[in-house]
Amino acid sequence: PECGTGSPRVFVNAPRLACVSSETRNARDTNERAQHAPRSSRDSDSGSYARMRHPSGCGCCSTAGKRGSTVTAANGAKAFPTKRPWMISH
Repeated sequence: PECGTGSPRVFVNAPRLACVSSETRNARDTNERAQHAPRSSRDSDSGSYARMRHPSGCGCCSTAGKRGSTVTAANGAKAFPTKRPWMISH
């Protein structure tokens, strides 16, 4: 800056360095792609619900089945152990 001439370009971080783990490389690639060209599910295809990778309630990634909060006793009485334990049902 004091001499008035341009300085040579310096690469501080090599994006495809072989000693970096593949997870780190993929994370950096994804981060750079998201910064320069962010994608949204609204931007692709025609606008149908199926265009999204995971529409709401798809359940494809969950390992366990859906489990309700209701517990049914042998006599048929229902209890909600996780919801409002101070309330008494009728």
